Amino acid sequence: AIYMVLSSKYNVRKNKNTFNTEYGICLDLLNINETGKSNGRHSVFSWFKIVMKGFVDAVFSKEKYEKLVLELGLDKPGDMDLILKVVRPSVQVVTGITLNHVEFGFTSEQEIWNEKKKLVYALKKDGIAILNSDDKYISEEIDKLQCKVFTFGEKNKKYDLKASIISNTSAGLEIEFTHKAKKVYGKFNILGSFHSLVLNAAIDTSISCGMDIEETVVILEKFQLPEHRMTRLDGING
Repeated sequence: AIYMVLSSKYNVRKNKNTFNTEYGICLDLLNINETGKSNGRHSVFSWFKIVMKGFVDAVFSKEKYEKLVLELGLDKPGDMDLILKVVRPSVQVVTGITLNHVEFGFTSEQEIWNEKKKLVYALKKDGIAILNSDDKYISEEIDKLQCKVFTFGEKNKKYDLKASIISNTSAGLEIEFTHKAKKVYGKFNILGSFHSLVLNAAIDTSISCGMDIEETVVILEKFQLPEHRMTRLDGING
C-alpha cells in the first residue's frame, strides 16, 4: 500500500522478491533473485556467480529511483543490528507488535519490540517514524523519541491520523479518516478490520511526504491484497 501511494508521485523501488533479511535485502538491491543454494545445499560456485553478478550490477546499473520501500524482516534477536549495517532508513513504519517470530528465539512481544525499536532509535533527528499509537509497546516509547513522529490509531487519543471503521463486511471496509480538522471517507475492497493498519500506515506515510490525504485515499481505494491473502471466494450458489 505504501509503494502504491508513493509511486503515484515519485519514482519508487520496492522489494522485488520476498527477501527481507540482512542477506536478502542485499541480494534484492542488486537485482539477484536467487541464493547460493544448489539442490538444497550451498554451492561455492553458485555464490561466486552471485557475487560477480552483484558487482557488475552495482557498477553498471542505470536504475534510478527517488524512494526506496523495503520490508525488513526479523527472525531472532540481533537481526536488526545486522540489517542496520546494510540500510539506514530515513522513514520507518511499525504497524504493531505481535508474537509471530517465536520459532527462532523470541519468547515474548516485549523481546520483539526491543529488537524492532532499534530501527526507530537509529533514525536521525530529521528522520520520520510512522507508528501505531494503539500498540501498548509503541505508545510507551513515543515521547522518548528524538526524531519526527507521525502516529495513527483508532483508540489512543495520541494520534495524527485517526481511523474510524464504519463498516466491516464481506464487501470490504468503509473507513472514515481524520487528519487535523479534515475528515475523509474511503471504501476499500479488502477483508478484515485488521487491514486498516495497512491503510493507516500508507496514509500517514504519504502525509509525512507532503501528499494530500484526499488524494491518498482515492488511490488506496484501488488497493488489493496480495493473492491468497484474505481473498473472497464465491460459493457455488453465490
